[in-house]
Amino acid sequence: MTAGAVADDGLLDSATLRGLAELGLGPQPLPRLEAMVAAQLGRPRVRLLTARRQAHPYNRPALTTAGRHLVCGTAADDTGRTRDYTFFVKVVQAWRKSPLSAEVPEPVRAQLTPLMPWRTEPDIYRGDLRRRLPRGLRLPHAYHVTDLDAESAAIWLERVPARRVRWDLARHRHAAHLLGRLAASPSVAPLAARVPVGRTARRFAEHWLAVNVVPHLAGDALWRQPHVAASFDAPLRRRILRAAAALPALVDELESLPTTTAHGDACTDNLLLTRRATTTSS
Repeated sequence: MTAGAVADDGLLDSATLRGLAELGLGPQPLPRLEAMVAAQLGRPRVRLLTARRQAHPYNRPALTTAGRHLVCGTAADDTGRTRDYTFFVKVVQAWRKSPLSAEVPEPVRAQLTPLMPWRTEPDIYRGDLRRRLPRGLRLPHAYHVTDLDAESAAIWLERVPARRVRWDLARHRHAAHLLGRLAASPSVAPLAARVPVGRTARRFAEHWLAVNVVPHLAGDALWRQPHVAASFDAPLRRRILRAAAALPALVDELESLPTTTAHGDACTDNLLLTRRATTTSS
């Protein structure tokens, strides 16, 4: 974590400045950060008082995410009132830069690259998808999106005030309904059509599921894991194996259907419930 207060001469300490620069605010990050804070607080201008950067905890591996950070602190607005601010900053990167890519054999690594279109996420936040989403879905507000280099980018987002809920069957059904409306949305379709087709059903099945999933399903070690053994009984295991064996036919069927818009990573970690809507992130 880096933390610093703004001195009377308007400068942050070097460690904080360096930390903000690493997240894409440039060599003089203070004016840009103050403009973003003013936008977040809905004020014409602010004067930064404190700033700190800290890692946001997340204990699951992600192939194209290099880091998650919180940048927060205090600022004095134009009325002199001291206000808190917080940004969630996500750094995304090309698949080949991920340490996880080293665990995949080189020939397969090249085949997997089209399945990891890392630029889609920053491009989405640079565009106007948030105005096209169906009622009930929204994107987090993006305050700043910038390339860090040719293979990575930083996305500065609002920190979503998510409600902690139990994802029961009713909530999963409602999420499926919203994702179905996203898939069928005529206003979203033109944006999806601009994205080069990379993660097709066939590529995903042949280059990911067949290499990283189906072999584990066919063996016994996975099913002996205590959490798996406690939840997946023999009939369910047989159903999963039948589904895996049917993958080629399922892919053929999918390719016979119209192509619509997909979220790409629709899980409960990326569908955040607020009081007003389900907020989808990537």
